[in-house]
Amino acid sequence: MISKTAKYALRAVVYMASRGGGPEDRIPIREMAEALDVSQAYLSKVMHRLGRAGVVDSVRGPGGGFWLAVRADRLVLSRVTAPFAETGGPLPCLLADGPCDPDQPCVAHPQWKAIAGAMLGFFQSTTVAELLEGR
Repeated sequence: MISKTAKYALRAVVYMASRGGGPEDRIPIREMAEALDVSQAYLSKVMHRLGRAGVVDSVRGPGGGFWLAVRADRLVLSRVTAPFAETGGPLPCLLADGPCDPDQPCVAHPQWKAIAGAMLGFFQSTTVAELLEGR
């Protein structure tokens, strides 16, 4: 239901949080890409987008790397996926192209709306720290 790019963003943020997450725990992009088994170039683009969104900070050069700009216990998943337009936008129709049309709903609309609402609620209320705690 979310794109591969949004999954990489979530994986990277959870990885950083698991390593401490602060500026003193910065992680070079090469190390993170290797640990997550993701292309360094692709992950670099994801991380820079997260940086523009205020989710991560970074320093370039020797000793540089990325860290969380928001504490893991305050960082909700929807903030991580928002730069990739994965949650919070119009609900995509399950059986047709484009967003759901509540005025002309498809046969799956009532059930799909409930499921999508529950997923959105999960992203908006779950923090990165809660994922690490196993909640």
